[in-house]
Amino acid sequence: MNESEKVIEEELKKSKIIPKELKDYLDEVSFINNLKAITIMFYFVVINYAYLMSSNKEFLDNLKYFSMIGAVITVFLFEYSYRKSNKVVCILALESLAATIITAYIPYIYLFGTVVARKLVMLLPLFFALYYVIKTTVMFLVKTKKYEMENISDVKDLLNDNEYDGGYLDDEDSSKLIEKRKKEEAMIKEIKKKKKEEAKKKEEAKKKEEENKTDEEVNIDD
Repeated sequence: MNESEKVIEEELKKSKIIPKELKDYLDEVSFINNLKAITIMFYFVVINYAYLMSSNKEFLDNLKYFSMIGAVITVFLFEYSYRKSNKVVCILALESLAATIITAYIPYIYLFGTVVARKLVMLLPLFFALYYVIKTTVMFLVKTKKYEMENISDVKDLLNDNEYDGGYLDDEDSSKLIEKRKKEEAMIKEIKKKKKEEAKKKEEAKKKEEENKTDEEVNIDD
């Protein structure tokens, strides 16, 4: 096995290893999804407990308050996601909207629905837990697969660079090519780093501009 083949083999092995940054991101998102799952499960467990332990009138009054609070939270999340163009918060707003709509219909299902419908509502915590498990799993698979495909694409480029007239270059030329490839990768990393810094600066400038607009609106209202 010549030097170029060794490098390609090492690159293939690296493509299957999840980097620390991606692993930390996946762990963080998984933790947040688990926290949301626990919160919403507890919320519907409280509703089920209130149905079993309170009178119909008290139950209806409690559900009205829950629906109003849910509606306020949902509107706030949609407003925030729109202002900040935040997709994560937008998804959270949609989940909050779903929970609020279900909460609004629960009294009618419990008081006027069939036995099967009431049992399904009591199983809502389980359904939401299953939803978050599937969501986390799909996100993990998509992110890791995307990372692997990007790295495999880099390996294919390396293979194409190492091919010459249907065969591999000799060790001396291969070493030069590998060294050139490393320099190119270093330059690409530097360019990506600069682009990230520029994007960060633009985002900070955009945030400052939005804050200034908000301050101006407040001053106008005053």
